[in-house]
Amino acid sequence: MDTTNSRFIAFLNSWRATLIDNDSYQKSDKENYEKCLQLYNEIITGKNIINVDDSDFVNLFCEGGPVTAIEATTDINSSNRMEEVITSIKKEIAGYDGSINNIMLFIFIGKSTPLLMEEMPFFNNLISTFESDTQVVWGIKQVEESDLLRVAMLFNYSHK
Repeated sequence: MDTTNSRFIAFLNSWRATLIDNDSYQKSDKENYEKCLQLYNEIITGKNIINVDDSDFVNLFCEGGPVTAIEATTDINSSNRMEEVITSIKKEIAGYDGSINNIMLFIFIGKSTPLLMEEMPFFNNLISTFESDTQVVWGIKQVEESDLLRVAMLFNYSHK
């Protein structure tokens, strides 16, 4: 019986093999693959406040298209912390030439510094910038005490 987790791991292994066997393989492709795998492990392990599971990864990233991982961080005590990380994410994705199809956004935050309701409009604003047919899945994970607010975005896109 094929579990969702094993299907996603098989996909990752196939993607890795494609990268290694491809003549146009670049160091940045390997780094991106490793970043996606690292984020997968961080998101799946442990308890999340708002959950993302293996099937979300399968649905988002087994549909084809380049898969990319980006992150933004800021000081947890910054008065505009959510605005800062969302602005950074927006700058990063502005450089991709194509249509973003599937997105997974994940917020990592320290236990003693929870997200505030007044911070969520920045997050909602980011989500609203994508086309209406773009699938967005998101989650939040409390981490042990951290001095950073971290937002990770995994996405695939179609070239123009």
